[in-house]
Amino acid sequence: MASLPSRANRGSRINKLIGEEAEADETFWSHEVWNESEDEDYSSEAEEEDVVDSDFDEDEAPDEAVHDGEVELKRREKASRPPKQLHLHRPLPRTIPRTVTRSPATSNAPVAPIEPMAVRSSTVQKRFLSHELQQKYTEEARNMHEKATKVVVRMTQEQLLKEAVLTEVQNTASLNRLERLEEEKRLVDEITPKTKYTGPMVRYHSAIGKPKLITFLNVDEFPALFKRPKHDHHSLSR
Repeated sequence: MASLPSRANRGSRINKLIGEEAEADETFWSHEVWNESEDEDYSSEAEEEDVVDSDFDEDEAPDEAVHDGEVELKRREKASRPPKQLHLHRPLPRTIPRTVTRSPATSNAPVAPIEPMAVRSSTVQKRFLSHELQQKYTEEARNMHEKATKVVVRMTQEQLLKEAVLTEVQNTASLNRLERLEEEKRLVDEITPKTKYTGPMVRYHSAIGKPKLITFLNVDEFPALFKRPKHDHHSLSR
């Protein structure tokens, strides 16, 4: 381990080291590399100057120079460090997109002919029917339009009388036909008379101001429903 110098001259040697370090810093920073350029695209951050206390050059008292050796070592380490490298912001080069032209691929392979898609018979039939219906509706619409636009001719008195006579003849023929049908029906009923129903019957008699009655005809036995006790009859009606 190297021995430290005596305490009497330890403070004076620190001043000498500080002067040498300041001279080295001034020589380094005065180099033309650090001259500012007029180009606005480049910028660098200015470093802060070292601030030295006003009483740093004063000689320290012998009793306060205990840590002078440590201060001197720190100064030496600082002087031996390489200077900071300035990171200059340079613009990135612009990349020009390349246009690639592709030549059409030539092939000698034969191209298969395009065949039409097969249509189902049911689809063809539906299309045919739809076309027929469309034509039918078109024809009906045309006929209705012609009827609507038909000119009404006013009939004369003679024409109205002839029309009335014709209508009377038609009405008389229709009446005779109805009467003939009624006569034929009556003759059929006389030839084959209806059989009279003789089975059980129930008649319900209702009149204003009179009690309502139910009559049972042509029955061998009275219905068991009406033979129940009175309370059962009420419970049933509920």
